[in-house]
Amino acid sequence: RHAEEALDAAVASLDNKLGVDQLDLLWAQSDVKFRRNKNSEAVAHYKRLIGVLKTNPNNQSLELVYANIGRISVIEGDFDAAEKWFKKALDTDRKFFKPFGTGAYNTMITADLANVYYSQGRLADAEKLSKENIKIIRDLQLNPEIIVTSKTDLKANYDLLFKIYSSQGKKKEANKAQLMSFQLGQF
Repeated sequence: RHAEEALDAAVASLDNKLGVDQLDLLWAQSDVKFRRNKNSEAVAHYKRLIGVLKTNPNNQSLELVYANIGRISVIEGDFDAAEKWFKKALDTDRKFFKPFGTGAYNTMITADLANVYYSQGRLADAEKLSKENIKIIRDLQLNPEIIVTSKTDLKANYDLLFKIYSSQGKKKEANKAQLMSFQLGQF
């Protein structure tokens, strides 16, 4: 709590023209508010951070801010807003990496979006996105230059497929997804 108060005081002392030097303070304050479940304050600080980050259109950090606002929206049960923020995060990710020709793809944010679809009852969309995500993760794991994917990302997608198939009464598919998830959980 003392750290949160110190961050609040430090950010309050900044003038309204935040620059790159103040980004770390604003990031820290936003994240502390998020972790302490002060969601409306966290969103306000993240939106302030968006204003600063947008001054540099090649800043990939926007993706993370958008995703965190999406996660707060999920916590608050506003799945329409969460969908909007996760899509914005993924669009930012694609725009950032397109010039490098890498076709980057944030698999964790994609899994978050698939979970939103599931929560909205859009099972076919959630299933499709999870399957695409699994394929992309598997393909990325074959590339020795890419180390950002993880078993955690795969497990999250298989866990969601298990929930989807279970709710649809597809026992065989649910068992297969659950088995894959268990195997990934053994690391």
